[in-house]
Amino acid sequence: MERHGTLFGYLRAGSIFLLWLCRLPFKMAAERRQKRLKVDRPVSQALQTFAKANAAAWQVDAQKVQPSSQRVLIEGLSSHKAYLMINLVIGSYLMREHGLAGAALLHEPNAEIEAMFRAYGVHEFHYLSERDLSVAGRLRAGVAALHLVAANPDMDDLLKATRNDVHVGKCVYDWYLRGQGAGTVESCSVLFFAMISTTIGYSEYLSRLFSGGRFPVVVQAERQFVPEGPLFQTALASGSVVYSRGGGPTSFTIFRFDDPAQAYCNTHRYGKELFEYVWNNHREMAAEAGGRFMADRFSGNVRRNDVPDASLAYAASSEMDRAQLCERFGWDPAKPIVAVMSNMLNDGVFTNRWSVFRDNFTWLDQTVQAIAKIDTVNWFVKAHPSDQKNAVKITGRQVYEKWAGSCPHVAFYPNEWGNRSLPHIVDAVLTAHGSAGMEYSSFGIPCILGGESLYSGLGFTHEPETPEEYFRMLHNIHTLGRLTSEQMDRAKVFTYIYMVLSRVESRILPDVSVYADYDDAKYLHDAAVLLERFPPMEEKLAAMLRIQVAGNKRHLLNYDYVGLH
Repeated sequence: MERHGTLFGYLRAGSIFLLWLCRLPFKMAAERRQKRLKVDRPVSQALQTFAKANAAAWQVDAQKVQPSSQRVLIEGLSSHKAYLMINLVIGSYLMREHGLAGAALLHEPNAEIEAMFRAYGVHEFHYLSERDLSVAGRLRAGVAALHLVAANPDMDDLLKATRNDVHVGKCVYDWYLRGQGAGTVESCSVLFFAMISTTIGYSEYLSRLFSGGRFPVVVQAERQFVPEGPLFQTALASGSVVYSRGGGPTSFTIFRFDDPAQAYCNTHRYGKELFEYVWNNHREMAAEAGGRFMADRFSGNVRRNDVPDASLAYAASSEMDRAQLCERFGWDPAKPIVAVMSNMLNDGVFTNRWSVFRDNFTWLDQTVQAIAKIDTVNWFVKAHPSDQKNAVKITGRQVYEKWAGSCPHVAFYPNEWGNRSLPHIVDAVLTAHGSAGMEYSSFGIPCILGGESLYSGLGFTHEPETPEEYFRMLHNIHTLGRLTSEQMDRAKVFTYIYMVLSRVESRILPDVSVYADYDDAKYLHDAAVLLERFPPMEEKLAAMLRIQVAGNKRHLLNYDYVGLH
């Protein structure tokens, strides 16, 4: 049911609207100046060379499509060649499976990006810059933002606000956190309002674009932020099936989204049916493989298909034991030791459907406040490695120093010490929804979550559903026993599904690291070399994706590993 603003709500929102309106001419002038200064660059020689090799390898000219106005829409909202190529490889397979031509969605005309799409046989382009950017169009979006903010003056209410089937509040909140380096937002500022207005403008354009069922299939990687969030949610609301990958750069799963209710379902949430199938039919093999994967991670032998931050979090580190840690911190070794494992503070906030707290920062902030008063336990706070690369304004260390810096029973654990020894030291772990819940559970260590995670509901974590229940668990954390062997195996089986079963390899995608130096020309050259060795239609990825499409399966898997092909 649509909420209506009160007089107070309109007075407050109206003042923000007027400030936004005063700044609008300056923003439009800056955009015109930027457009005049833009230089159209020719397509690079590296891309021209790759395009010829790629078109030949995929036999683009011989591709057969139905005489239909429908298209497979492939998202191209990033200029990073590796990001684009993975989407285009998936899209190319889906174009063939569905017998449809492809179309691209870009921010604006871009000769380099368009040449890359054409190399895969995609010649139809749509641009977000085609949305209504006139004064009248912006005013309409601004007035719509005014009504939305007036009807939802409280930030928690605004986070629930939707328009045109898009969770506008959540999309903008995510976008604001990432762009501003903030961990939380208490109220709607002029900038936040401007971002709502922009989001509404994107949403209206996308609603028109998807009208009439033009794109029954969509390929999209990023689903957070703006405009990616509105694109994903508009596609689902329009009846499209969205294939969204998780993982990379050379191996990944693909979630087949087909219901608006899945808008905030984690890409790696595989469902109980798959888990129980593997548990009942392949438990011993899966638990052994999952346990070996986790042992490798903690030993510093991070596998190439592991999550990107693993290379930072599990780099080689010095060994220590429980007594040495207690000596470093001046702790009573007889007390339990609990690790507070911080999550990313300005990214991945709404990657799951529900949380006990508004955001990851609020979880950490309120958790540290609570543990400062619970001195029957030794606690340490460990900041997420992304605090450094994401340049957050308030880091995990600053949260610790604010609330518990003077508490002898609470310490800060530097990332430089590494994680290698921790499974042999800690008695319990806290995380909002991070990987720590499956990692430490594999070693028998109980974990309390602050909301839904990709592995919750599988029987090996503690999952309070309210703040009261969460804080009650913290006060009684010393009573949590170690996990049973069955619970440990369940954590290991999930690890197997997450990191092995669902990571389908593509040999035609070059390896690249998000933390290493990257060069477009080298990446394109390497891709062309791989295409000489591995014909795309003979790839395992093609065979597994064919099974997923034919069976409308939720996830792309190595189906042959567990007899599901």
